[in-house]
Order: sequence, then C-alpha cells, then structure tokens
Amino acid sequence: MSSPREPFTTAAPDASGRGPCARPARRARRCPSGGAGLAPGLAHGAHFEGAEPGRNNDTINVANTALLPFEGEVLALWEGGSAYRVAPDSLETLGLKNWGEGLAHMPFSAHPLPERDGSYWNFGFAPYAGAGGTLVIYRFRPGAGMEAVTPLPLPFPGYLHDFAQTDRHLLFLVPPYRYDPAAGRTFVDRFRWEPETGSRLLVLDKDDLTRRQVFELPAGFVFHFGHAALKGRELRLQLCWYDSPALMASGMTSLVAHGQTVSPTHARASTVVADLGSGRAALETSGTVLEFPGFDERADPAAALLYGAGKAGVAGERPVDTVAAWNPATGAVDEYRYSYGVQAEEPLFVPDDSAKPGRGWLLQTYLDCNAGFTGLNVFDAAAVGAGPLASATMARALPLGFHGTFLPA
Repeated sequence: MSSPREPFTTAAPDASGRGPCARPARRARRCPSGGAGLAPGLAHGAHFEGAEPGRNNDTINVANTALLPFEGEVLALWEGGSAYRVAPDSLETLGLKNWGEGLAHMPFSAHPLPERDGSYWNFGFAPYAGAGGTLVIYRFRPGAGMEAVTPLPLPFPGYLHDFAQTDRHLLFLVPPYRYDPAAGRTFVDRFRWEPETGSRLLVLDKDDLTRRQVFELPAGFVFHFGHAALKGRELRLQLCWYDSPALMASGMTSLVAHGQTVSPTHARASTVVADLGSGRAALETSGTVLEFPGFDERADPAAALLYGAGKAGVAGERPVDTVAAWNPATGAVDEYRYSYGVQAEEPLFVPDDSAKPGRGWLLQTYLDCNAGFTGLNVFDAAAVGAGPLASATMARALPLGFHGTFLPA
C-alpha cells in the first residue's frame, strides 16, 4: 500500500536547534534521458503517459509506508521492494538495504514482527511468481543479518500487506482480491475482487514453515492485524476487517486526485477464531470502526487492549477523527474524539518503565485542517477518553501518512 505522503519521522532538533525535523527518503529513479533524478514513470498505483517500464521492483519503490529502527539506523519500508537505510538523527538517506546475494529488489513488507529472542520475521508478497503467487518468509537479526529466506506457495495470489504471530505460528489472511497481470497497467490496477472465492487464513508453524493449516473464511479484505493468542487448540486473531477492498481499489486514487477519499466500507475491529483441531474458523465483527491497530507487546495477547484510529459518523463524510482503545473480550471502547475538521493518524503505544502491561502512553499525530497545522498529542493509554496529557504543534502542516516509529532520546 502506498500513499502520497513521504515516510516522515521526527528526530533530534535540526541545525537551528528549533525542534524536530522531518525529511522524505530520497529514492533513485532514472530520468528518460538517462540522467539521475526523479522522473515521472510507472508507479505502484499511478501511470504517466510516455513512462518507461520499470527495470525492477525498486524502480517504483516509494519507501513511504513504515519505519523500523535497526542496527543504529532506521529502515524506511515499503512492501514491494527493498528497504531504504536512513540516519536516525539527520534523517539523511544512506541507500538501499542490502540483505545479501540474490535478495536485491525482493519484495519486503513494511510490517516486520519482533521475536522474543531479538530477531525479526518479515515476508515478501510476489503474486507474479508461481502458479498462485509466492509468499517469501524472512528471518533476520541485528548483528547477524539475514538468517533464513523461505519461499512458499500461496493458495491464490490475494493481496497481502501485513501479518501476525503467536509464539508458535505466523498468520496470514489471503483475501479474494486476486492479482491478474492482464487486468491493468499499474500494480494496484492488476487486482480483481472475486468474493465468491472467499478468504483464507494461513497458519504457518515457525519451527517448520512448510507445515501449515488453511482455514476458509468469508470474503473480506484486511490491511492490518492486532495481536493473536493461542489457548489450547483455539487461535484468536484480532484484525481490522473490511467487507471489500474498495479503499485500495478506488479510495487511494481518490485521495491523490482530490485530497479526500469516500469509501463505502470501513474497517471494523474484528476477531477470527480458528480451531486448530477441527480445521474450522469463524469471523466475529464488531461495530467499532478501527484502523492502524497497535498493542502493548508486554501484555497477555488474550487480554490486551487494541489501540487504533477510529471514525465517528461512519455514514457521513467525517474523516478519521478518534483515538480508541478497544477491548476484544468485552467489546468496550475507551475513546477520545477530535473536533470537526481534525484528521487523526496512527497512535503509537510507548511503554513506561514499570514493566506492567498496559502502562504507558499513546502518541498520536493529527492534521488540523481548520487551522492548517500538524500536532502531536500524548494520552495515558489506560485513560484515553480523559483526553491528552500533553500536546505539541508545528507552525506548518505535514501530509497525512501511514505508520511512524518512536525513537527514545
């Protein structure tokens, strides 16, 4: 998924000492004349007349989706190509991340998952490889680099953006939004909605990735996942469920063209319950509109709250305007709603020093369209509805984005 926004992050004060700086990653694109620079061309979801075909995945790499602190640097991540290395203090782009021989330009998702031993899992989605598309699983570690790369076949080439994990499994939701190279000119245009196929939940064994279970689910679409918990043979997975891929199919184009998107579907906080013994799974949806989910990694995933950005007045044109804490066990929601004209972004959970699960803060950036500035609010994660504990604003407006990261001082 790509956005008109660059991968901005806040870091140390700039050279003037007047506060945080922000900078987009500099990506290499070849001009039609052969010179260096940024030139119009084929992109992830846009096409320009006269554009030259891309040479590899990184030709259209926008590096604008998420950020991962890694080995003293920050990786600016997309999903269809390489990560870009960024200096954490100056935000200078240092170049493409090279994971080793044969891995250049490989798809590498924007949502790596940390393992308890300090390593990371990630995946690459290659719908154009193999009969039904290929899922590439990566295992990498600070100080050791890439430790394992495992390609696996998909049941069909349904769009993948994120995944989840338990201590024993990696979890993927394959929606019936299928890749068809003849369906369009751009990567996004080449997906077709086939709801009659239904969705599939893939449960992969971490100890042997070739061992997997596949569960049938209703047709739907997912960008982001929350936590997952395994108790006995019952697996419970939290996610943000769309009834259709309308936001990706047309909403992003509308956002770029008109500055806003009108989507007939919104993500709802939901739970997939899968019985590993019987091989059956069911979807439980709530009425809570939620996206960009996050949670406290220290908490028991069976009882942890899910934090996210929500939306009031779903039937109207009101933008995402709420920060919410959703309790999957009870359905209770603790939320703070911004005034009309303020668009809320992804809230980040930052734990405190108590080591007590659920204790910490939520950091949420927002765009005040009325006054024309970007702000940051800090909430008590245990009392979101009480409003911000602290706020900061900029004398400018930054474009809306997807995911951020927190770098401690």
